[in-house]
Amino acid sequence: MSDETKPDKVVISKKKLYVAAVILAEIALLIAVFLLGYNFGKDVGKKQAVVDESVGAISNLFGGIANPAQSTSGKVVSVNGSEITVETTTGEQETVKITEDTKITNKSKLITVNDIKAGGRASIFFDSTQEDGEFAARIIVNQE
Repeated sequence: MSDETKPDKVVISKKKLYVAAVILAEIALLIAVFLLGYNFGKDVGKKQAVVDESVGAISNLFGGIANPAQSTSGKVVSVNGSEITVETTTGEQETVKITEDTKITNKSKLITVNDIKAGGRASIFFDSTQEDGEFAARIIVNQE
């Protein structure tokens, strides 16, 4: 064989070998960090599941109600000493019982049930954990 047909010997310089080693080391480091983060996140998820179970137990203290501080709002249709009826934005009328413990304010001023006028707007926060139905815990009216 002549020198022209002989394949050249492949020579890798030290610089190229160093660059390849650095790239492989970076890939190995990236994989290690990913696996570490994955395992850490998995452990946190397991702990969160335990916390979620305990929160579920607290929810049962409220009778299984997802939101024990329920509310409604709308235009005041009627009011008497023991009940208030509002028309919601969907057109439904909701009647809620008023007790002596119901706190009633017009904007920020404390008022009585007799001060509420039909036609004004009201936000009613009620306690539905009572066995006798829904009772207004707080009523905020917006009237002139």
